[in-house]
Amino acid sequence: MKTLIATLLATAAGASFAAAPTAALNHDPATYRNLTQKAESEYRAATAKCDARSGSDKDICMAEARLARTRTEADALSKYNNTAAGRARTRTNVADAEYDLAKAKCDAKSGADKDSCMDNAKSVHTAALADAKADRAGTTSSGASAAVCTDLALSMHLSLSAPL
Repeated sequence: MKTLIATLLATAAGASFAAAPTAALNHDPATYRNLTQKAESEYRAATAKCDARSGSDKDICMAEARLARTRTEADALSKYNNTAAGRARTRTNVADAEYDLAKAKCDAKSGADKDSCMDNAKSVHTAALADAKADRAGTTSSGASAAVCTDLALSMHLSLSAPL
């Protein structure tokens, strides 16, 4: 009886790890298309407001609009295709858009302030890209967590089959 229970627990744990990647996917093309169209329409409205500005104010406004669109598209993609590669791609796109906004804001400055601002923007961008890359590398080790689960089930089986 104890062997049966341990086997059932091991099977259930293994099945949950096997089904987890599939459960995270929501391949609803209509919802994804609606969210990306919404992002595009909001971007167009924001850029229309930016047309009244000039110089660095316009550049900052346009970069903010691109960042908002990128974040909305990233949210849509994460709901549509929630995989490690998809999350890394969206995080990279958002990091690039944030970097473009930081560069636009730094361009409005001059001298040492501009240099300091650009150095800070580059370091933040580099860290964000490294985080995105680490997330992609760190989440692909599902085999290791399945092995841990198998070891746990085996140890449970051995402890349950031992005489009391």
